[in-house]
Amino acid sequence: MVHTILFVYHTVSQVQTPERKDTMPRRLETEIKYTAGKHYLFFDPDHDELTRGMQPDTPEYFTWLAGLKSFHFSGKDGHFTARREARKNKDGTARQTTYWSAYRKHNHQQLRRYLGVTSKLFITLLEDAARHLTDVCTTQPPKVKTPRKRPEKREPSGNTLSSNEPRRGLCCLRR
Repeated sequence: MVHTILFVYHTVSQVQTPERKDTMPRRLETEIKYTAGKHYLFFDPDHDELTRGMQPDTPEYFTWLAGLKSFHFSGKDGHFTARREARKNKDGTARQTTYWSAYRKHNHQQLRRYLGVTSKLFITLLEDAARHLTDVCTTQPPKVKTPRKRPEKREPSGNTLSSNEPRRGLCCLRR
């Protein structure tokens, strides 16, 4: 009897739909960044003209934030990703008001800090949140990885079954 074995080689990384590639960037491109020149830069690939001359805590700044769903903040003392969220009512519908939360991952744990509504997102508030999340990250002890215990080898017990006794609890035995 001859058996034929067929190997199929398929590369998933090469089969990628263009829709998925366009909608999910690897990193947020919208960013508020503190520079060595002691001022803030605003990066937004969709509204380049608007963000070039924008100053923090101005009406244009808050209008720009109101149009975003998320952004990355890199301040003097830390960084985080901010996301706009909406709580749901008891019937499952979204509420009218939305709020912002700051997220940062440390030791495989996601940290969260409430920021507030868009009209309260002053640069000082963002800096305080970045500082707080950095303090939490630096005060937590690093996660110590403990080695996995190997199972102990079992010694065969002295109780052996005679060939006349039925075997219980064992499956797939050949006689």
